[in-house]
Amino acid sequence: MSARMLVVHRRPPYGTSHAQDAMEAVLASAALGVEVAVAFVDDGVWQIVAGQHPGDTGLKDFVPAFRLLPELDVGPIWVERESLQRRGIGARQLLLPAQVIGARALARRLDLYPVVIEL
Repeated sequence: MSARMLVVHRRPPYGTSHAQDAMEAVLASAALGVEVAVAFVDDGVWQIVAGQHPGDTGLKDFVPAFRLLPELDVGPIWVERESLQRRGIGARQLLLPAQVIGARALARRLDLYPVVIEL
């Protein structure tokens, strides 16, 4: 049985290193053969909105790395519907294919992973 984990992105993409740290955890874990699922909730949904750039934040532009997730067999990738709705973001604005699911459905999926990292 392979190791399994879920990384929940809750923070906006820039302003702190939390989002970048979460992305690095996903990439490193996938490279080590861990079965990684990813969820975007709260302000974390901003991480996968197309057309963003770090600007003058001094942080690395890690957003293009999200396009690598399908190639690294990272998935499933979930986005919480209510988080998108509260921020006025449509599914077509997302830069990668993700399954948009409700908060209750996402909560049920959390129980399926022995390791859950929330950043």
